[in-house]
Amino acid sequence: MLSVENNLEIVKETKKRGRKKVNQEKVVSNKGKNTRKALDNEISASLEDYLEIIYLLSMRMQEVRVTDIACEIELSKPSVNRAVRTLTEEGMLTHIHYGAIELTDKGRLKAKEINNKKNTINDFLVSCLGVDEKIASKEADDLKHYIGKNTLRKLKSFVKENKN
Repeated sequence: MLSVENNLEIVKETKKRGRKKVNQEKVVSNKGKNTRKALDNEISASLEDYLEIIYLLSMRMQEVRVTDIACEIELSKPSVNRAVRTLTEEGMLTHIHYGAIELTDKGRLKAKEINNKKNTINDFLVSCLGVDEKIASKEADDLKHYIGKNTLRKLKSFVKENKN
């Protein structure tokens, strides 16, 4: 399993690279705007990354603030604020302007699910396929957005049965 520090570093690198997996996403209408959402998920891949970052930071810090997130992933505070506002509207976070950000029960559950997906995929790539740990970590971070619950369940079972 990846440590909190390794998880944060991987998500940070992914946010810097940006997502170019347009063919694996669908475009949905959101108040006249086109937004990209990962298949079978109710929030976008980018918002999933923010949720996971907040979850991982909350395991390391007593309070998580917009500044902490912006510094961690090297993005602007306005970008982080937009994501936090959207996640708050989705019921995943609570946040008072200039205050601490907290995961709601719904947000914590989703963040754990996202992190669990990444760890399961990483385990599969490393222990079953022999992929280098660093490469597997980056690829698992990308793939976590596009794997369904049924596939994840089967992948977990396969890893459990075939782990070296």
